[in-house]
Amino acid sequence: MAFKFTIGRKIGTGFGALLLLTLIAFIFTIVTVTKSKQQTDSVVGQVTPSVSALKEFNFILQKSQTLISKWYFNQSPDTDPSKTELRNLISKDYPHIKAEIKTLSEDWNKEEKSKIKTIIQFSDELFKVYQEEIMTPLNSWESYQDASVKFLVTSPFEDSQEKIKMLYVQLNDLINQKELNAEKTKEQMFSSFNFLDRFVKLLGIGLFIGGILIAIFTTRSITKPIQQLKKMLLSMGLGILPKERINYRTDEIGEMGIALNSLVESMESTTEFAKQTGRGNFEAYYKPLSKDDTLGHALLKMRDGLSENERVLEQKVVERTEEVVKQKEEIELKTKELEILFKQVTDSIHYAKRIQDTILPHPIKVKQLLPDSFILFKPKDIVSGDFF
Repeated sequence: MAFKFTIGRKIGTGFGALLLLTLIAFIFTIVTVTKSKQQTDSVVGQVTPSVSALKEFNFILQKSQTLISKWYFNQSPDTDPSKTELRNLISKDYPHIKAEIKTLSEDWNKEEKSKIKTIIQFSDELFKVYQEEIMTPLNSWESYQDASVKFLVTSPFEDSQEKIKMLYVQLNDLINQKELNAEKTKEQMFSSFNFLDRFVKLLGIGLFIGGILIAIFTTRSITKPIQQLKKMLLSMGLGILPKERINYRTDEIGEMGIALNSLVESMESTTEFAKQTGRGNFEAYYKPLSKDDTLGHALLKMRDGLSENERVLEQKVVERTEEVVKQKEEIELKTKELEILFKQVTDSIHYAKRIQDTILPHPIKVKQLLPDSFILFKPKDIVSGDFF
């Protein structure tokens, strides 16, 4: 048996939808709060260590600058504590902080990744210059006394000072950017929480209004189609077939609508059949609604009667037409006979005229014989009498 969405089920569904919306809103609120908290913890937990690591990186660069300056300016043996500290910084502290920053930068944006990649590249080159062009040549007490060695390391040392200044600028710019992003993220999170607070407050009002709207919609979904049914029935009571139809529904109103729509369509079919019969189209198809369809069977009888009458009339018209055609043919035959007789008579008269014209003297001959004479000759039609 097909499922029917009855009126009772419709009302229950309306209020069930209201409860479901309330539950969904409640779950949405909890999920949003939890997710926002996790995002806040994640962002803050990622941004703060990143800023700290960048500041430590900056400190290592500053410390390396100080230690390399001591290495260059202060004549000391290779075992000097500051030199050992610089070696440890390059071999241990710098790789450690570089690895930490690379790990943290995986969650950075594209621009920040590009900047830190450039900074690390320049830093690698800087420490390579430290090791190969400054620290290695100045590796003993005697090397400081060698003017050629001192000359060779001066240029790399000065270049490294310029390069490290550029690194400071880029690194500080990145630190400021990260701090600014962290501040913006915090503001966005607080804004999100404030929005959620307003949302929760408005949620109750929205659910209340939504409940009213659902109740109104449910009521109208019942009342409106009933009013439409009433209007269609009143219209049919006045003999007017309605143009509108009841939309398909799965409840009791839908069943009544289907029955009424079927009735209207049947009446339209009957009306159209009557019109076609009235116009003389006796071949129009029509099927009675049932064996008890009195109107339908009466219309079929009427059509058959009208068809027989028209057949008889057409037969009479054919017979009368044949009689008229026969009379017309007889008249045409007599007319042709008269035309032949008329032509024969006319030909005889023309022949008589030629004989008459031949017997009479030519006017020029008369003028020659009787110059002062004239001839009075006025035939009535084609030939004249004896008067000349």
